[in-house]
Amino acid sequence: MGNILVDPGTIIIVQIGKIGDMILTTPLFREIKKIYPDSFLSVLASDTNRIIAENDHNVDKVITYRKNFLSTFQLCFSSVKNQDIWIDTKNNYSRTSSILPKIFKPKLSLGYNFSKPVFNIDLKNFQSGDHATDINLSPIKYLAENKYPQSKIPELKIPDSVKLRIDPLINKKSDSINIVINISAGDESRYLQKEKWAEIIKGIGRNERFNICLTGLDRDKDILDYLINNTEKQVVYHIKTENILETAEVISKCNIVITPDTSIIHICSAFNKPVIGIYPDIKWNLEKFYPLSDKKEVVVSASKRNIADVTSAQILGSFERLYKLLY
Repeated sequence: MGNILVDPGTIIIVQIGKIGDMILTTPLFREIKKIYPDSFLSVLASDTNRIIAENDHNVDKVITYRKNFLSTFQLCFSSVKNQDIWIDTKNNYSRTSSILPKIFKPKLSLGYNFSKPVFNIDLKNFQSGDHATDINLSPIKYLAENKYPQSKIPELKIPDSVKLRIDPLINKKSDSINIVINISAGDESRYLQKEKWAEIIKGIGRNERFNICLTGLDRDKDILDYLINNTEKQVVYHIKTENILETAEVISKCNIVITPDTSIIHICSAFNKPVIGIYPDIKWNLEKFYPLSDKKEVVVSASKRNIADVTSAQILGSFERLYKLLY
């Protein structure tokens, strides 16, 4: 413990993964600022996930990194150099994670070492659980010497401009229950067949109190159109969002969310929204990305490859259990 810097002026956290990875790193931003409130906290982000860090009140600066030689060279002339503390919580081997601290030479580096030691402090010795938030909070176990209280719950700040655009599009009838169904995912293996989504919508839509809002990526417009056109007797509509913060605002105003394993799960955790998550049968993935909402249902496929064998009846059963728990 003697290597801990008492009052570091600068701290950088490396998170160049997906949007969900950045959301699940926000508890680390919060806890770092509790320990070192006067430090200048930078985040090295990807083009994809930087929007989350840019809207986090604990983050002082966001630096975009693209995994190529030019981006690395440009960082050599930026504030990334000579950081007091360098933190990288990626817990599987990454060539990028191994190279960057060698180039930028922070005073103290924390990360997960593998065959060759790269980081001064090996975070394997401070990990307290297998969820991504446990992994991301492992530096706090070292820096605070286990004395600081920790919350694993992610944080998301929604800008007023986003609220002004999205809120008028959300149903606000006092007696209605708003259900968000997200049909998109980052990987093809996380997609449920559109016919099954239609069956789910029809099953839920029998209750007149339910308003069903669809969210999804632009590339999945054909699926969204199919669901609108084939469930016309149900209360179902689509809110087109321009970025993940707009989607998060939709979720913040809903009552229940149904989604495959994607960043939407972690947005629900941030707002403590009841959620039904659909996962492939991959044990480590479920342990790492399990929903943190207080009320949740998890539907696991029989296959490790995809969620294609999940049935609409399974999801409707989970919905009924969650609904009874809530109402």
